[in-house]
This record gives sequence, structure tokens and C-alpha cells, in this order.
Amino acid sequence: MIIGANTDNPDTVAMVALKTLSEGLQLYLTDNAWSNIDQQFRTNEGVLTTTLSQDVSRIFFFFFFFFFYDDGK
Repeated sequence: MIIGANTDNPDTVAMVALKTLSEGLQLYLTDNAWSNIDQQFRTNEGVLTTTLSQDVSRIFFFFFFFFFYDDGK
């Protein structure tokens, strides 16, 4: 469950596991906007992928930080 988010750079997301998450589970987070016209995520922002290296017990808090550099080119 997402319990907090900050959209200022760096983007951050705070989540809590409501049940035990198994080792090997892949989590995908993005700050790409959803397009109702195209019915897909836009691709101008970042995507974070992580795989759990061990079981995570419920009531465990996650914090993800998105650091994306845009040099204006």
C-alpha cells in the first residue's frame, strides 16, 4: 500500500507491505503518467525495478527514491 509520495526532485514513494512478500518478487514503480487516450503509460519519466533478495514480513516499510538527471538535451 502506498502511504506517501513526494513529486519534487528527487521523487520519493513510501509503501508498507500488508502481507509477507516472497523473495524473488519483482516490484516496478514509475512516475510516468497514464494516458487515457493511448491507454498506456507515457515514457518521459523514470521506471524503477527491484527484486526482493529475501522475504519481507508484513508491516515492513519501503522507501524508494527516484534520481533522474535531465541535462536539457
